[in-house]
Amino acid sequence: MQKFTEAQQAARNSQYLPDTPEQSAGNVGLTRRQQYIARLNAVFEYIDKHMSEKLMLKEVAEIAHFSQTHFERIFKEYTNYSFYQYLKHIRIKKAETLLLTPELPITTVALDVGFESITAFNKAFKEIKHCTPSEYKKLHCWELMDNNII
Repeated sequence: MQKFTEAQQAARNSQYLPDTPEQSAGNVGLTRRQQYIARLNAVFEYIDKHMSEKLMLKEVAEIAHFSQTHFERIFKEYTNYSFYQYLKHIRIKKAETLLLTPELPITTVALDVGFESITAFNKAFKEIKHCTPSEYKKLHCWELMDNNII
């Protein structure tokens, strides 16, 4: 019996993506651009749901029914980010929100958003936000306390 990853199963079940143009009469008349956008929207939905997991380019390309090379090119063309750059940015964006919870340790935040180590998280956070996660947390938690929000 063949075992599929969740990404492969999702691609087979079209859980995240409307039927491919070849399979669906409903896609007749859509431009190539519209088809690509529909496929990329399915990818964004999948990434949002699974960002805390280890996501591989090949698996995500399968969800969009693209080869890995074609997916890389299309993804960059439509987002101005490589797949891994995009993933890093949305993980940091999610981390920003979690860091506003004073009792949540930074290590927990790093792991919850999908970074495999605190070192990788700190490096990515500083690259994008120009401060460390602890600096960000201190600054923004104090602001929230000063404004009686938390």
